Formats: sequence, structure tokens, C-alpha cells
Amino acid sequence: MFKQLRTSEQEVDTGTVKWMIGAIAFALPTILIVAWGIGALHKFPTSISECYVLSEQEWTRDIFVGLMFALAALLLAYNGGDDTDLLLSKLACLGAVVLATNRCECDGQYLDNIPRSAIPHAHAIGTALVVGVLLYFCVVFYRRAKEKLQVAKDAGQAAQATYIKRRMGMYVAAGALQALAAIPYLMHSFADEADKPTDIGVFVAEAMTLYAFAICWYTSARTNRWLEHASKRKAVFRPKPAQAVAVGTENAQNQPTSDAGQPVLAAPVITGAAPAVDLSS
Repeated sequence: MFKQLRTSEQEVDTGTVKWMIGAIAFALPTILIVAWGIGALHKFPTSISECYVLSEQEWTRDIFVGLMFALAALLLAYNGGDDTDLLLSKLACLGAVVLATNRCECDGQYLDNIPRSAIPHAHAIGTALVVGVLLYFCVVFYRRAKEKLQVAKDAGQAAQATYIKRRMGMYVAAGALQALAAIPYLMHSFADEADKPTDIGVFVAEAMTLYAFAICWYTSARTNRWLEHASKRKAVFRPKPAQAVAVGTENAQNQPTSDAGQPVLAAPVITGAAPAVDLSS
């Protein structure tokens, strides 16, 4: 008989991981904006950290904590293109867990009735880890796209070069948005102390930064037909074609099995040079 078996690369799709990281970055500020727009919040948030106290039923806190743990799981699964990527993604995973489990230390200045975190400065440290690493990956995605553009040009692949240029344009746009995010933050910093409890500059800066992250990670996922050729486009909601491998019944007794009792195929012997790794950008 024939079984549809997937390779280890197909079991966890990096395109889907990137797509979900971008979706979480987009969802964090958007949920709060929509909730305020429909009257579900008693005030417009001055920071995303206000998720802990914005709703009497604490549903905003539950969403924030849930998304942070989901982000942590995705970053834990993401290994990137080299050892540096792997290490930093694990640090960002730790930062997301810290964010989920430690409230903001505003000491009542901007947020009412929020107790201090059990670990001093934990919320700020977690934020720095997550934002810093995600910003690093945005720069890496652009650099790798630039390298791949040169390879495509040298190989005479004009069509592929066009898609890479589009992705680079998206990365540049995201970088510009991140730079512009400094403006509302600086405006908040120089605002009068009496106005800061209601000033939304921090939230606007956070939202712009997260939207920039969403653009970068969604672009790098290469799931959009405008950003990637059909032959290399990732499929988030469509299963990839699996290898059809014949599993003969005559030698089933001599074949190793997994813990679930399924036949396990021996790894093929590969000779010659290793294939080039396609680093997603």
C-alpha cells in the first residue's frame, strides 16, 4: 500500500510560523482599537500594557496573556537561518513569557490600581527582549532579500528578481514606519506631567512598531502572490504535497516502527555536496 509521508521540513512550516507571528503583532493593537470603537472599553488605551486593567471582566488581559504565550511558542519553534537567529528567537521567547506573567510597573502614575510586578523591571526587560529581537529579524530579512536579489540577477531570473524587489520595498516601508514611531513617543516624553495619564503617544508608537513588525514577518512568510512566485510561494491553509512512499506488506515485520506503531523509513544516504539552503527573506 501507499502512505502519504512528510519530510521533517514539511511537518513544521516556517512560512506559517512567520505568518502567525505577523498576525499576532497586528492583532495586539487592533483588538484594543476596535474594542474602544465599539464601546467595550471605558477609555482609549494609553499603552498596550493597559490590557491588564482596561476591561472589568479582564478579557483584554486574557487576550494579551494568551497572545504572548502563543508568540512565545512560535518563537521557540522558529530557528531562523543560522545559530544567531536560533539563539535570539529563544531569547525573544523568554521575553514574551516574561511579558505575559509580569504587569507593567507604572506605580499608579499612568495606570490606576496596578500593583508592582513580583520581579522588578521584569515587564520592561521582557519588552526590550521581544521588540529588540523582532527588530533584528526585520533587518535580517531585508539583508537576506538583498543577497537573494543579487543571486537572481546573476542567474538571469528576472521574474524572481521582481518579487524579491517587492519584498525589499515592503521591508523598507516597515523600517520607515518604525522610524516614524519615535515621533509620538518623543511627543509623549515632552508632554506636561498632568497630561501624561491621558496621553496616547505611547500607544500610538507601540501600535506603529507592531504594525511594522507585522509587515516584515508577513512579507517574509512569502504567502502572498504579489510577493512570491507561484513555484516558491508558501501555503498557510493549503496542505503541501507529500511524498508517496511504498510500504510493502511482505517486509513489514522487519521494518522499524514508531511509538504509534507506524512504519519508519530509513533515512536515505545522500552523497555529494549538500544542497544550498534557501534562507527565507
